[in-house]
Amino acid sequence: MIRYEAAIKKRIANLKDRKLLLCGDDALTDYIAKDFMAMGKDIKCRGGIKGGVFCIQDGNSHEMKLEDVNPKNYFVLVAVFERHKEYVDCLEKMGFTYGNDYEVMGIGGYCTPITHISPLLTYCRNPEYAHMGNGKYTILIYGGSTSDVGRGGIKGWPEYFQEELNLQGGGYFEVYNGAVSGYGAAQEFLKLCRDITVFHPNLVISFSGVNDIGGGVRAGNYPFLHKYQKKMWKQILEKGNCIPDSMDMRNMHEISWGIERNDNPGDAAIWLDYERMMYAVCMEFQAFFLGIVEPMSYSHVLDKTLEQDLVELLQAKGIDKTYFKKQKKFVMEVHDHICQKHLDYMIDLSEYLSGETGVFSDYIHYTEKGNQLIGNYMAGLVIKKIKENGNIIK
Repeated sequence: MIRYEAAIKKRIANLKDRKLLLCGDDALTDYIAKDFMAMGKDIKCRGGIKGGVFCIQDGNSHEMKLEDVNPKNYFVLVAVFERHKEYVDCLEKMGFTYGNDYEVMGIGGYCTPITHISPLLTYCRNPEYAHMGNGKYTILIYGGSTSDVGRGGIKGWPEYFQEELNLQGGGYFEVYNGAVSGYGAAQEFLKLCRDITVFHPNLVISFSGVNDIGGGVRAGNYPFLHKYQKKMWKQILEKGNCIPDSMDMRNMHEISWGIERNDNPGDAAIWLDYERMMYAVCMEFQAFFLGIVEPMSYSHVLDKTLEQDLVELLQAKGIDKTYFKKQKKFVMEVHDHICQKHLDYMIDLSEYLSGETGVFSDYIHYTEKGNQLIGNYMAGLVIKKIKENGNIIK
């Protein structure tokens, strides 16, 4: 299986007639090198910034040092777990520009750069929603990278969902996908509050969970503070002279992150609180809501059905059974809360992909096969809900 072929092809789209260098010094670099070889490129990879990299051209490889490389003759693909900034700083000093002369891959094979800051949501894509279809029934999708249209260079489950939905529903559905890589359920809720009166949706789907495990993207005990948001504002304040000189705003030197949540209810309860908030907003504005506990890989790891090469890649990143046990614990606690509170709008799909092979590209994200299975299932689920609740169609 070539897991990252689509991501690689998209990343090197600006290669043109230049030589391609695969740069990195960890297990992910080796993994991407294997994909290149499976794609017909006979290459090896040795070292990163301080060592050598191998030139990939017409199946021939030779070792060279980065200082011998220039953007006129070379396009660099960096593929590493960590230390992205170190590689980027090095390449920028050498005259390379991001997107034109080099690209960076991490685990998951991200392909579409996030280029916009959002004062409310930390960061966002532009446009903020991927629009699919034109129909009378409007659906909003929220989530993280597992739903993000820009991830991996492959077709996501929302795209399969929209196609299958209109196949079954006769072109009646219009889908707006507002999911963004790295968003937690807090960002989903805030985005929904901001935009629900713009779209007036019939149905809102929150497809998430995994980003909220272990605190995920949340900054400490501050419910709506994203960890990247905290970093951004700290850097803004450190630069100085960035606050408007009005309303006596002349001596701003500290940041208030809001009120801390110190009751420590657990990751599952916190995530479910956001889902309940989304449900409450939807009910007030006459939109149906579905909260989906997204399919997770713990069942594949714990029952040893995850492909061995992928297990080895994850182990090299330090992701082992400890993390997957956290996934399972999170799901079990969410399930308990759903049952206790009788939340019939919550759907647990955490083990939906169990028994399938080739459906995960890493410990979180799906392959295109996984996305197709999810998208088709979600379309059937929505059609079923519409038939059961005819009053949700305006």
